[in-house]
Amino acid sequence: MEPTNRKEGVNTEQETNEVTRQKVLEELACIAFSRATDYVTVQGGKAAPVDSDRLSDAAARAIVSIKEGTRGVEVKLGDKLRALELLARVTGLFEPGGQEESPPPCILDDL
Repeated sequence: MEPTNRKEGVNTEQETNEVTRQKVLEELACIAFSRATDYVTVQGGKAAPVDSDRLSDAAARAIVSIKEGTRGVEVKLGDKLRALELLARVTGLFEPGGQEESPPPCILDDL
């Protein structure tokens, strides 16, 4: 893949693969704000996995692993509570005066 011109607003391959604070925050947000209903539908008291083609990019990024288990497909997600804790620390919510009057904009809106 050839590098592209930055003036055109397209990143080079190296820039795309670069680990940045924003990328880490986005990955944590995907895990922290994932919901069980992103992965499973419940109808008539029975749960069924959502087709992977229907997962949003954010939902797919929260998945750690997928494997065929003895009881069907097993989907392991990132640790939601840990991701929330890390996001709260990074954004200063645990600092004195760190609570905001209004909720911050959702990082996932920008994905």
